[in-house]
Amino acid sequence: MTPKGGQGRVLVTGANGFVGVPLCEALHQSGWQVTAAVRETVPALPDGVRITVVGDLAQAGAPLAEAVADSDLVINLVGRAHRQADETAYQRDNLATLARLVGAMRANGVRRLIHLSSIKALADVSARPLAPDADPAPTDAYGRSKLQAEQWLQQQSGTQLAVRVVRPPLVVGAGARGNLRSLLKSLARPVPLPLGRALAPRSLLGLRNLCDLLVHLAETPVDQDYAIVHARDDDEPSVAELLRRCGSLMGREPLLLPVPRFMMRAGAVVTGRQAMYERLFQPLRVSDAASREQFGWQPRFPLEQSLQDLVTHGQST
Repeated sequence: MTPKGGQGRVLVTGANGFVGVPLCEALHQSGWQVTAAVRETVPALPDGVRITVVGDLAQAGAPLAEAVADSDLVINLVGRAHRQADETAYQRDNLATLARLVGAMRANGVRRLIHLSSIKALADVSARPLAPDADPAPTDAYGRSKLQAEQWLQQQSGTQLAVRVVRPPLVVGAGARGNLRSLLKSLARPVPLPLGRALAPRSLLGLRNLCDLLVHLAETPVDQDYAIVHARDDDEPSVAELLRRCGSLMGREPLLLPVPRFMMRAGAVVTGRQAMYERLFQPLRVSDAASREQFGWQPRFPLEQSLQDLVTHGQST
């Protein structure tokens, strides 16, 4: 398809990742001149997307200036997520890289940044929907590093830098990793899963919707220096429901054993997997009402389409 043209020039960091590849394509189709900044590998991107290898952004000497120089906007997707590490590694990959990027933006007069954070900067568990102004209480190194990056960005904004921080919940789509990938692999095996009582609602965001939101924010006039954006799909399925819906798309009925939650919790404590228990059995709900009103965006793609993307990609790899 031919892009519409005339939107401007955008640099996408972390462009060869789960979000980066489809985002670059969505921006290109919307008419942006896209530069995809990658660490070392070159992703499959549409014709017309310029690719630049910048290496490790946390290292001094990373060629950021050249990549940033011709941009009207930077969308930052770089960060450490599913790789296990200590606090120092998360600080390095989620904060030090950001500081170098913003430094390069300032040096080149680039004034607009959209930064991908995470709802985990606020919490891992919440039955009450989390609004953008909720008091943060991250519980792990990843969440703390994301919150610190947000706080640092807020301090930088207002001095010729306009920042939009996007906090998605779990993102669902083709190529999803982490817990979603593990659950999908479990469905592919004819074994029972002790998740029949995993009934707590969990906010999700389809990958297609996340990319659509980021394009929308890129094309929305800036009226304030710093803003936090929450987004979610309209559905809030439990883990058990999610497994059943994915199983239906795969043509199989998952066998979900109704193991009492207190037994699952006790097992998690004994094995040191409390965090996994919470992600499976506790609610995490996101409120996006204020963001919808402020930015005029709502999800266009149904969760079922995102689940189909997830299943199709998982079965082909």
